[in-house]
Amino acid sequence: MARELGPIFWLDMMGTPLVVVSGHDLVDELSDEKRFDKSVKGSLRRVRAVAGDGLFTAYTNEPNWSKAHNILMQAVRQPCDAVLPPEHDRYASNSSRSGNA
Repeated sequence: MARELGPIFWLDMMGTPLVVVSGHDLVDELSDEKRFDKSVKGSLRRVRAVAGDGLFTAYTNEPNWSKAHNILMQAVRQPCDAVLPPEHDRYASNSSRSGNA
């Protein structure tokens, strides 16, 4: 589909828009956490007033967000490692060394 529609396109999934990005370069750019900041607003701000700073209610610069994020990433990565091909680790290591991941 990307050959026909381009590297970024959207699909209508029964009334819900789904943005699709293809290609390693674009995915790397969109996955670069240094370029994004977590936003806590609306109902999450009200939850934060009661529950404190957790994974969903902490701001990016708070220590508890970093702790929760790192724990969650380990939990997500383990099942992914079991099904991803070995080339993925080489790609991820190269991206990390070059500062892209």
